[in-house]
Order: sequence, then C-alpha cells, then structure tokens
Amino acid sequence: MLATRLVKTCAILFLLGAGVLSSASSSAIAAPRRAEVVRRANAKFFVPARKKLLSRNLTCNFSRGRTALGYITTKSGKKTFRVLSSKELKAARKKKLHNICPSVCARQIRAIEIGAVENTPTRITPAMMLKIACNPRASLEIVGAPILGQAIATSSGIDYIPHLHVNGIERLRLRFKGVSTSASAAISISSIAGTEFVGRALEISPYRVALTPNEVDHLLQKVGADNDAQLRHIGITQGREALVEAILNYQSPNLTSVNSAANTLAEQYQYFDYFVFQRNYRHSPSLRAFWLAQMLEGNPLRERMMLFWHHHFAINLDALKFSNGAASNWWLQEHFEILRARSLGSFRSLLQAMRDDPAMSGWLNNSQNQYRLDVFQQNPAATTNDNFGRELMELFTIGRTDRFNQSIPYYNETDVKSAALAMTGQHLYAPSSGLIPGYGGWYNGNGVTQGWELNRSFRGRITMFSQSGVGVLDRSIVDRDTLMDHLLFNHPGTARNLAFKLISYFAFPQTQGDNVSAAEQAPTNTIAEILLANGYEVIPALRTILNSSLMFAPESRDTCIQSPTEQIVSAARRIGLPLQVLEIQSTPWQLESAFADSINGTGHAILDLPTVFAGQKQCGASLDSQRAHGEGWLEDQSIFNRLRAVGRILDFSMRGPSSNYWEHGAGVKLKDTLLNGLVNPSAEEVLTRIESRFGVSLNVAQHRRILDTLNPFSAPWSGATEQIKEQRLAQVTLALVAVFPQFIMR
Repeated sequence: MLATRLVKTCAILFLLGAGVLSSASSSAIAAPRRAEVVRRANAKFFVPARKKLLSRNLTCNFSRGRTALGYITTKSGKKTFRVLSSKELKAARKKKLHNICPSVCARQIRAIEIGAVENTPTRITPAMMLKIACNPRASLEIVGAPILGQAIATSSGIDYIPHLHVNGIERLRLRFKGVSTSASAAISISSIAGTEFVGRALEISPYRVALTPNEVDHLLQKVGADNDAQLRHIGITQGREALVEAILNYQSPNLTSVNSAANTLAEQYQYFDYFVFQRNYRHSPSLRAFWLAQMLEGNPLRERMMLFWHHHFAINLDALKFSNGAASNWWLQEHFEILRARSLGSFRSLLQAMRDDPAMSGWLNNSQNQYRLDVFQQNPAATTNDNFGRELMELFTIGRTDRFNQSIPYYNETDVKSAALAMTGQHLYAPSSGLIPGYGGWYNGNGVTQGWELNRSFRGRITMFSQSGVGVLDRSIVDRDTLMDHLLFNHPGTARNLAFKLISYFAFPQTQGDNVSAAEQAPTNTIAEILLANGYEVIPALRTILNSSLMFAPESRDTCIQSPTEQIVSAARRIGLPLQVLEIQSTPWQLESAFADSINGTGHAILDLPTVFAGQKQCGASLDSQRAHGEGWLEDQSIFNRLRAVGRILDFSMRGPSSNYWEHGAGVKLKDTLLNGLVNPSAEEVLTRIESRFGVSLNVAQHRRILDTLNPFSAPWSGATEQIKEQRLAQVTLALVAVFPQFIMR
C-alpha cells in the first residue's frame, strides 16, 4: 500500500517538473479542488481531493522545459490566464491550479472557414483557431480591420457582426495576444433562406441585393408600377440595385405611343371657348385625361412624383379658369408642365418655377404682393399680400416647426410679413402684342404671364427667425432669390422637412413629435444631407430611399393610406385596363371620361384640390401624428365612394360599342386582361392567376368563398357562357379591391 502511494507521488512530481499541467476542464466535468495532472496523450486526470481517476483523451503534446499557459484562480476568486515562466509554474503548484497547458498549443494557430448569416453575430473562439485541442481560453486579437462587418473582441473570443444585409466572403487575420503568428478566418455570409422583409425600420443603408418576388412587388407598388412585367422581371432576376436604377431611368418601348394617346385624349376633353370661337388651352378635365393616361401606362415614378409635388404645392386650377378671362386657361397648362418637367429634377428649380408660375401667383395672391407708394401716398405695407410668403414657409419649405421638436415654432407673424416683403415685385401682365380676352380683345395664344419689377419690390434690411433662433436671416437687402436660397441652404428646416416627407411617402411615416430620439431622426438627417449635398436634386435622395433597409422593413408594408387616385389607378393597372377606358363618357354632355369623373366623385379631383392644405392628407405630410398615415383620405364616405368608383369604371369598361350612347363602353374583356394567356382554364387556375395578378394570398375561407363565386355548384365555370364568366370575374375583382388592404394601403 505504501509502495503504491510512493509510485503515484513520484509520478506526479516528475510530470510537474517537466512542465506538464492539466488541460481545460470540460463543462461536463466539475472544476477540481486541487491541481489536475496530465500524463501525455490519453492521460488520466488525478484529482486527489476526490480520490477518483477520470479518463479523457488529450492531444496536447509538450516537451520538457517549455513554458506553459496557466489559468489561475487567485485568493479573491478572480481567474487569470497567462503565460507562466518556470518560476511562476512552481508558484502555481502551490495554488489551486484549474487549467494549464503548454504554450505550444496557442502558437500553432490555424486558418478556418466558417459560415455566418446576414444580420446575425458569429463567434470565433480560440479553440476554433488551434490545431490541437487544449482549449487554453486565450484572448484572440484582430490583425487588420474587417471589410464587410465589424469584429469585437470579447472574453470568450471574437464576435463578428456582418453589416446590414451583406452577402459575400469576409477574411479576418487573427492571432493570440502575445503571439506573433496569425491565421485567417474566412467567413461566408449568406442570406436567410426564404425570409422576406427583414429590413430595419431605422436603417437607411442598403438592403440586401437579392429580392424575393413579394419584395419586388412591394417596391413596384410603392412607386406606382403595379403589375409592370418588365420591371418585375428585372427585380427578380437582377436584384435590388438593378431594379431601382430601372425605376429611376424608366424606359419602355410604349412611351411614345402613350404620349400620343394621352395628347389625343387631352384634345378630346379640351375646353371650347364659345366667346372666342376656338379651342382654348387645356384646362383641368383636359389635363386630367392626359395625366391619367400617363399614370396607367407611362413612366410610373414620374407620375407618382408629380402627384407628390401636386399635393406639396396644392392648387385648384379650376378656380382660376376665368379669373383673368379665358386666357387664364393658359395658366393651367403651364402649371401642369412645370410639375411634369421638374418632378424628378431639382426641388430648388421647382420651387423657383412655382414662385414664377402665374397659376400659383393667382392662387396665392402673389401677383398682388407689391411694395410701392400709390397716388394717395398709401402706407407701402398695405399694398403687400402675405398669402404666398406664409405658404412658402409653412407648406413649401421649412414647415411650421421641426418634425422632431414641435413645441417651438420656426416663425411668427413678423417673419411672415418679412417674407412677404422679400417676395414683393411680382405682377401679372399681358404681352405687348396681341389681344387677350379679359383685357379687351381676342385670344391669340399668348397667355397672361407673370413678371417681376424692381420698382415694385422692397429693397431694405430684413431680419427673420430671431424668435426661434434657428436659421436667422439678417441682411441689408433681401430679395426673392436671397430669401428662397436662405430657406433652402441656411435654414435646416427645409431639407429635414422634405427628407421626412419623402421617406414617409415612399417607405412609411417616420416618428414625429417632441424630443424624438437621435436614432429615429437618423434616416431623415441622412436624406437631408443628401439633398443639400446635391443642390436639392431629387434622384440621389430617391435612390438612397428605394435601396434602403427601411424600404423593406416590416413597418413599410400597408402603412400608408393611398389617395383615391392612387388606389383606383393601382387597381386599373393590376386589372390591365387599356387607355380606351379614358375615352368613355358617362353622359353625352360630360366634359370628362367616366374614369376621371368616378375619381372626382371620391373627393380627390386632381388639379382641383379644394384648399392649399388639401395635400396635407398625403401620407407623411401632416404634422398631426394621428393623421400622419393618410387618415385624411378616409373622411366622410371616402371608402364607399372608392368602391363605387371602381365598380363604375368596370361597368363602363366592359360595355361594348353601341349605337345607344348610354350603353356605349370600351369593350374590355376581363378574361383577356386578367387571364391573358390561359386557354380554357379551370376555376382553380383562374383563381391562382387572379391571386398572382393582384398580389394577394387568400386564406382557406376566402379561397373557398371566391371559388364558389367563380364556380358555383349550380352553374360551373366550365359550362358558363362568356358573358357570365365576365360578370363573375367583375364580382371577384370588386370583392378583392374591397377586402384587401393593399388596395387602400400601400
């Protein structure tokens, strides 16, 4: 018995003298109370305190005299890992030595390949980088910064976090602290298979490149390109960046023919002036026909941005029709052409054009805003008009207050009057040649225009925004250009207000109110900086928003209530209604198509908005957070009127040509537009095509109900006449538009 103990003691002393120490304890093995001793490969752990032998495989190879790595528990209980010298090793034997392995284990670092998933942290541990499994719990450090993500050193290794929605191969150079040799870690970053809408609501950086079909449809709906087969193909096959560029630089072989058809429609509904016995310049119904044709088959983003700016610069052109004689109809076309030409250009250029637009000047009384002494020596201030100056700040540029701190207004009434003074000098005038109705003669095609004269403008010191202390203006001479550029480039309100509205309109309404967090303000601040850096060119800002993560966040789905025009045009595009639907009049004396008249009946007559504040109903426009999602569009009987409009449009569309005017229609066959390409389809095939065309996923109950409508037991689809099939398709179409939120929301 004594001999056995002596053998064991000698063996222990021999191994400790050779610098051999215990390997890492497994989580399945309790930490020993005294030193663990390793007897080379396939060694046994000897734990005297337990008087028990524990077998475990170890490949930690070592030789006599080599320094060791020690994991030591101090008297205070703190665990420290370090390289031990021979002297320290001897001292460590007197302590509770939990884990010691020769330092050669840490020096033999190896290259590894691991997988990571987008948006998900991945941990690299020391054990993964070692050729031998001694697991010394050493600290890893990074040699060179990562490219596709960020790496953070922790007590248990390196946490690698890919940048948002990044895919690809990241290569990190790693080493142990105190060791010169290093090795690479190749990290393969992949998408989350099968997942959709994994964007982040506060992240403006790009979303992943590859989009699912649902994500492609989502982006197309946001920009008004519902059911555009060309863009959809690009998005699915080439990815996000290619799709966004195709949207921004829209090209279609049909654009020329669409423009021609739109012009023909505009001529059809053009106003005839019986006083001058000739056709006048286009007015609201004529322009609406042209615009709706473009919305149905033209450049989708341009038309969507025109609608955005039309709400931003809300105007009622019909109210101006006879304000200065028949010639004022010329204003309507000029205003429309300003929107059209500059919708995807510079906001600065658009704002200047609106200032000089006769229609806007007449609408907001800027033509009456002059500074001069009249024959009665009237007070000069009495000749000014504040209307345009007020709306210039409140609606067009800085807004009443900052979106993220609404308790402090940007301006007061003194600032409004100062803005009006700076804008003085505008007036309307008739050309020197030719005669203008309303000015004593015939109309010759040259309309009433707007000009600016120095002798009608204020030329003195103007101080503004002193009360708020934001963007203070104090100059000896301030004219209209000086004021507008100050509002654009020297006052933070304009860029932030416009950025906020663009993000809210195309993605989803951003948080607003008092003391909004910096994180929630970040997307707006980024887009504001892009606008300023690019002189208020809109395309760079739109490119960033449409590519961004927040564009595909769950919050971006069905969060904005569409205007009636957006909803009805979206439904018409999905149905595939041709431009002929714009040629059908509901009555012989009607000056507009049944299509346009149906939209007007919803309370959203484009180009004839009732007030300057009507555009505040637009998603993201209102300062009231309770109406920020476009709730204003649902006032009164709006939903019912929208459904009535869709039903009326379908009714007039499906009627064929007839000698009886009251029965006349475009002759559209839904089986040709909705089911194009299907030959003798079954009811199930019809329903599958409709689901795909409308971008909806029916639940079991909805599927059964609609299938029963298409294929009732008493009169199956296969045996129904063509007329009955058309009626059933119309019923299902109207039901889908009524039930599913994406036809009201976007």
